[in-house]
Amino acid sequence: MTKLHELKNARREGRCPSTERKAEKQQRLDENKISQEPIFTVKDLIELYLTQRIEDRKSNDGKIIPSARKRKGQSEVRRTLQNDAGEKLRHRVASQITRKDVVDLVMGVIERGANVQAGNLLKEFSSAYEFAIGLGYFDDSFANPALLAKSSLSQTKN
Repeated sequence: MTKLHELKNARREGRCPSTERKAEKQQRLDENKISQEPIFTVKDLIELYLTQRIEDRKSNDGKIIPSARKRKGQSEVRRTLQNDAGEKLRHRVASQITRKDVVDLVMGVIERGANVQAGNLLKEFSSAYEFAIGLGYFDDSFANPALLAKSSLSQTKN
C-alpha cells in the first residue's frame, strides 16, 4: 500500500508518476548507448588508414581501385605501422594518445638504431591521424599528436 500512497501524493503535488518513470527509463537507455559506443583504438586507426588509403581496394562493382603506392610499398607501410606503432599502442584509445606517447614510440625505434625507420613511422603515423581527422573520426578541436611530436622532435635535433 505504500507505493499506492506515494503515487497518490505525487498526483496531489501535480506530478505525473507515469511521465517521471518514462523519463527515468529514457535516461537509463541514453546512458547505456553512450557507454556502448564503439571505441576507436590505435589498431582501428591503423587498419582504417591501411585499407582505405594505402592498399588497393575493390569498388562496389568489383573493380580494383589501385592505390598511389606499389605493392611492396603497401606491405612496407603495413609492417611499419603494425610492428612499431601497433605493438605498443594497439589497444589504447586513439583520441587519448599524446605527443609524449608518439615521441617515446619514435625514440624507441631510434634507440634500436633504425633512424630511417623512425622517420617513416612518424610520417605514416601522422598521415594516418590526418586521414582519420579528415573523415571525421575525431572532433574539430583534436590536435594530431604525431604532428606535435614531429615538431618537438625536430626542435631537439637542432
